[in-house]
Amino acid sequence: MKYALGVLFALVCIVMSAVLIFSCVNKQNTVRGDISSYIDRAQVSANAADMAGYVTEARLGMERYEMTGGHAALIWKRPDNDMALIYAAVLSLEERAVTQGDRFVNDPEYSTTTTYQVALDDLRGALRELEMQDQAYYWRHGGLAQVAMAWIGATGLIIIAILAIILGVVWQGRR
Repeated sequence: MKYALGVLFALVCIVMSAVLIFSCVNKQNTVRGDISSYIDRAQVSANAADMAGYVTEARLGMERYEMTGGHAALIWKRPDNDMALIYAAVLSLEERAVTQGDRFVNDPEYSTTTTYQVALDDLRGALRELEMQDQAYYWRHGGLAQVAMAWIGATGLIIIAILAIILGVVWQGRR
């Protein structure tokens, strides 16, 4: 009986750790979907008005997950993983895209000019080179701790379950 209880306890521990890890990975995917995927969409936009909308959605995602300051790195904190600088770059790109988008909407002939195409290519290039660091920020600010707690908790519970199984076998052997 105690042997079966130990096995059941071990299975519950494994399922709990799997659920916790799945929830962390799901949250990471949601963060990527709310930020980086909009930047990816903006890069392939056909016009500046659409691009401005996608960059705005990325900015709103950064604000939603409080990625407007701090660093994405745990140890080596540099300008390339400073979220305040990345946020400022997104604001600048959003402003430039909105300006080009307004000109596109207000003057349909502007979209055929070389100036507009060069401005659009410049925006695309800036978006392509912008490393959002949203995944690293998520893992640094909570995701990694959740996974570590899940693994430590699950490992501890599995060890307890194994001990319960061993004690159950020993206890049954002495009867």
